[in-house]
Amino acid sequence: MIRELRKEEANEIMRIWQEATIKAHQFIRESYWMESCGVVRDYYTSDAKTFVYEDDGIIKGFISINNDGFLNGIFVDVKYQGESLGKGLMNHAKKNYDELRLKVYEENLKAVGFYKRTGFKIEGKQLNEDTDKVELIMKWVK
Repeated sequence: MIRELRKEEANEIMRIWQEATIKAHQFIRESYWMESCGVVRDYYTSDAKTFVYEDDGIIKGFISINNDGFLNGIFVDVKYQGESLGKGLMNHAKKNYDELRLKVYEENLKAVGFYKRTGFKIEGKQLNEDTDKVELIMKWVK
């Protein structure tokens, strides 16, 4: 079941975010992600609409989208990756938005492939000044 995040679930989605992010971004030092936790938590719990994928009371993943259609991120617990949960979360978002935009690290080939398979197109590139890594700017339109 996909539903909106409850405030008391913030710690659980942050655990999922941290584990999945570190696994997917091995090209960026782990300490960067640890230092980013507070900012990310604020984004996902107050500044955006966050939906969780819950199964038998277990949160297995989430997607977070700003009001303007910017996709902050989609994360699946590392224990459940490969079960099409990300696709389910993305389909849920596409039902609720006419357009979605995002940034993804060019070196995160698995994520870039996922976004392409779900209909996103590359619109440009930019350098993330915090990490000194190239990000792709991608967009999906209904």
